[in-house]
Amino acid sequence: MIRRLYPAVFALALLVATNALAQVIDERDEGTRIRVDKDEGTRLKIVKDDEPEPPKPERSLYRTPENAPGYRIQARSRYVFIPGAILSRFFSVHPNLHSFSTAVEFVWQRKGSYDLVVSLDYTNFSFPDGNWLRGGPSTDSIDLPFRETDFARVRLHFISVDATFVWPWNIGRYVRLFAGLGIGVGVLFGTVRTTDVLPTCQAPVSQCQHWRSVTTSKRKLPSPVWPVINAMLGFNFRYRGFQFTIESGFRNVLFVGGSLGYKL
Repeated sequence: MIRRLYPAVFALALLVATNALAQVIDERDEGTRIRVDKDEGTRLKIVKDDEPEPPKPERSLYRTPENAPGYRIQARSRYVFIPGAILSRFFSVHPNLHSFSTAVEFVWQRKGSYDLVVSLDYTNFSFPDGNWLRGGPSTDSIDLPFRETDFARVRLHFISVDATFVWPWNIGRYVRLFAGLGIGVGVLFGTVRTTDVLPTCQAPVSQCQHWRSVTTSKRKLPSPVWPVINAMLGFNFRYRGFQFTIESGFRNVLFVGGSLGYKL
């Protein structure tokens, strides 16, 4: 009778020992477990699982520590110009615009995929003194402040505010490519003074024979309020809160420029 109990006692002792050993191993290493191997006879086999690799941080297309959400203020300067081919659609003779603009910008660097830039801009729209001769395929499409032929002194200034959405793409830890679209409104002020010039005189009015007998008149601007349309593309470089930007695009006139900013 006692001999018949030996197998049961042995199995019970084996079960208790296995349970105790498993608890000890679980406390030391969660990746270690006990497996019953039946291929080579019934026996206990300790198997150590491979440790899982830690999850890799996701690489964001838009955000790195250098461009995390926050606010930034920056100063901007641009060279602005109007291509002669555009002016030639309205004037057969004209000076060309080569001027500048400056601005202060406030940037809301959002958590999402785009930034919001609000800018207060001043642009100098003053042309060099010169003759303006109307002519070209688009002459009759707009109301121009010139007669057939005028010598003009154009001194115009434009103050505006706009909001621009900027979409960035990281191409390096400190370098981003970006594109932006925005709209705004501005006020145009200044003077346009014209002097009659003979159609055959292409020189400045002081070199024309009749300049002493003509008078100068002040021309009225078509409207003091003008919309702002902004589209740009560029790169910015960021390091320790500072940002330097190189950009080009269209903001009522073509421009090339840059800005320097600091993260608040």
